[in-house]
Amino acid sequence: MGIGSIADPESPSWGGSGEHPGLGWYANDSFTSNYYQVYIPDPSTPNRKLIIAPYVSYAIQAHKAEVSATYGKGYPILMRTLMPTAIGYLCPPTTPTQLALLVEHPYVQAITKVVEADFPMHLVAALKRYQYFQEKKYSAQQCAAQHKARYEQAMDQEQEALEAAMCIMSKMENANFIGRLFGVKDEILHELAQYPVQADAFIRLALNFQGIITQSPLNPTPNRWHAAPGHCHPQAAFLQCQAGNHRECGHALTTQQYQTLQAEAITHRTSAIEIEQRLADDIQQCGCKTRAPPSTAHSTKKHCFRCNQYGHIRTQCPTNRRPWHVPK
Repeated sequence: MGIGSIADPESPSWGGSGEHPGLGWYANDSFTSNYYQVYIPDPSTPNRKLIIAPYVSYAIQAHKAEVSATYGKGYPILMRTLMPTAIGYLCPPTTPTQLALLVEHPYVQAITKVVEADFPMHLVAALKRYQYFQEKKYSAQQCAAQHKARYEQAMDQEQEALEAAMCIMSKMENANFIGRLFGVKDEILHELAQYPVQADAFIRLALNFQGIITQSPLNPTPNRWHAAPGHCHPQAAFLQCQAGNHRECGHALTTQQYQTLQAEAITHRTSAIEIEQRLADDIQQCGCKTRAPPSTAHSTKKHCFRCNQYGHIRTQCPTNRRPWHVPK
């Protein structure tokens, strides 16, 4: 049968108990606040029946409490956790308002002082432990609230920074920052020479860029000769279509764009003809005999590809005529 399971334990007679154990031990008298129902075997009887310990000692800390019990000096000592002793009638549950009296100022100071002076030791220890764990709970809640506030503050800062960054990026997009960046991709690849993996990733991004590449970082004018692969700039669409890439063209030209680009192409062609004519005139004035360079300036004259002379074509070339005695 376990300790404390006796339904009707006997109180020891002071004449039959052992000698007082000494300092720190209390006589376990039911009329004092040091009384606690802790059972030990009675060493004075043959069957060693259970009795309430004659002497007790308490070790009370904020987070735990223990009680020691013995029959007297020189006898074995039994130790167990100090817990409040239940009574034999029904008690109602404590309400939140009543619980607040044990932890809130100024009730807690007044109640603790009275309890320490008049209540049994096991209830004093229970109150101290309850207040300790309540303070620990409040401290954890406060710490959690601080962390939550810091977390929410950090999230707000993150959202603000994200919105500011997106606002700036929108402005950069409108200024074609990426188009300017890929316009100087060779310089960037030179800086990434010692990082081949990153350089490969960068060149892939540059090749897959579908926007407009600028003349230079300082000049945002579209670079019509440096269009993104597989993509036709509206300003260069006519030139690409002339090169046979009309099916790959990603933009449809308006009539005005077509006429403008056609006029520019004609102007450049005329300028090239004028330059070639001037070069030919300069060569003739210098008296240099040389074969006239094939150019657009001579495109209006007949050119023989057999004798490389002007004025007739290959089928009319005199060197291509059969002798009179050779039958057809």
